[in-house]
Amino acid sequence: MSIFVIAILTIGLLTLLSLVTLFLGDAGTSRGRWWTPDWDKEFAWVGDGVFVITALTESVADKFVDDMEAAFAGSMSKRVLIKCKPRAEPQTLNDHFGYRGGISNPQIQGVTFGTTSQPEIRYPGSPVIPMGVIVMGYDGDEDKDSRPAWAKDGAFMVTRHLNTLVPEFDAFLLEHGPKVFPHSCPQAAADKLGARLFGRWKDGTPTELSPDKPDASISNNDKKINNFTYDLSAGQRHCPFAAHIRKSNPRSDVSPIKSVYKHFIRRQGMSFGPEVTKSERDTKTTIFARGQHFVCYASSIVRGFKHHQRAWLNDQMFPPQKDIMPGFDPVVGQASGEEKDRGVVRFMTGTDPSVEDRVMIFPQKFVDARGGAYFFAPSISTLRHRVAK
Repeated sequence: MSIFVIAILTIGLLTLLSLVTLFLGDAGTSRGRWWTPDWDKEFAWVGDGVFVITALTESVADKFVDDMEAAFAGSMSKRVLIKCKPRAEPQTLNDHFGYRGGISNPQIQGVTFGTTSQPEIRYPGSPVIPMGVIVMGYDGDEDKDSRPAWAKDGAFMVTRHLNTLVPEFDAFLLEHGPKVFPHSCPQAAADKLGARLFGRWKDGTPTELSPDKPDASISNNDKKINNFTYDLSAGQRHCPFAAHIRKSNPRSDVSPIKSVYKHFIRRQGMSFGPEVTKSERDTKTTIFARGQHFVCYASSIVRGFKHHQRAWLNDQMFPPQKDIMPGFDPVVGQASGEEKDRGVVRFMTGTDPSVEDRVMIFPQKFVDARGGAYFFAPSISTLRHRVAK
């Protein structure tokens, strides 16, 4: 079964402002007080809304888009159409880098589990957060008492169009992996370095549970693959502080974990673009655009996505209170425009488990933001009683 996601109906109230993308670390150009992100031309516009359409086949999705265009002819225009779909077997669960994702999203009692169709959490180990962290008007939404009636049951939606530079990433691992793990063959060393950058082996096995190799008894068991906390006494021997999954979900690195519930987001990455070609692998250079179209939801963009990117992924000191500076998330962490002006480069520690304070520099990014926007996703009742009128 395939799911094609092309772009829940949302009404755009906020656009991803240039100044915000500067602070997020997107590439761009400064012109006096103005700063313009270096985005693809398809995203260099102020959009009023986005439709996310899910279908079992591409033809069904295409037919739905055609019907929508006919129904709304003269009242709206289509600016960009993004087609996403899972990769072919055996990579269906993996992103273009080859790593399994979608495992550690925060859970909500009575919504994502505790229901007739999903009685238990599929991947135990994820934080169980109040509904209001994601949906407006409920406990956990710090602004619930000031929300207008039409906002209840709505959420903010953030989209980011992220190109993944797979040939460059793989070449980096093959160049630097053997330097960190000289007793392993080159590809094994590259795989081990990649696992330490992500915090998981490609099959999803967390390095915290199995630092030296992937373990099918863990990756094939939904009850084990996400069910762990970080052994703080182990330092970075099992998992680097700045590894992607550790930055994204600090688990036992923050105590009490409830203190950061308000910063969690429900997120999903949808793959787009072709598989890496032989010419790209031979030249170690991306020729064809591919990557993840990222979508996340939260009751606050500032407390949610913006904090998640700037104060977790981009913050060199997060996770907090470590004897060794963690560095940037090596996958999606970015230096801000101000940091770039000061000559700050992306780095992390912990890639070498035997020398935890050794610094690894990343001279180029492996994920490149090419577009994005902020939207408000209203409830069905708001659409029916306010918008439809």
